[in-house]
Amino acid sequence: MYRRILVPVDGSGTSMLGLKQALGLAQDQRARVRVLNVIDQLVVASAMDAYAGADAGALLQSLEAAGKDAIKAAGALAKQSKVTADTAQVPSRGRHVSDVILDDARKWRADLIV
Repeated sequence: MYRRILVPVDGSGTSMLGLKQALGLAQDQRARVRVLNVIDQLVVASAMDAYAGADAGALLQSLEAAGKDAIKAAGALAKQSKVTADTAQVPSRGRHVSDVILDDARKWRADLIV
């Protein structure tokens, strides 16, 4: 039985499909959901290497805004599904997104990551 389900989202169709599956499981198991968006700062560093004139600040703001939109859509879907959902957006701080997700899962004591 799952009590805590972590769902990383990035606004893509794939992550939203995962969220829908997680919400269905949460309804069935009476579990809580945590929707997580990670701002991938390594992408910004890569862009700076590839495009010398790129504006790092603007790119970070764009990633943050897109992540907030994804979280907002996920929260609305959770509410519609009558599932209790916490939401969070965290920076990667130079780490791989997968490591940030695993760290968050440990801290939140997730039973499952979808």
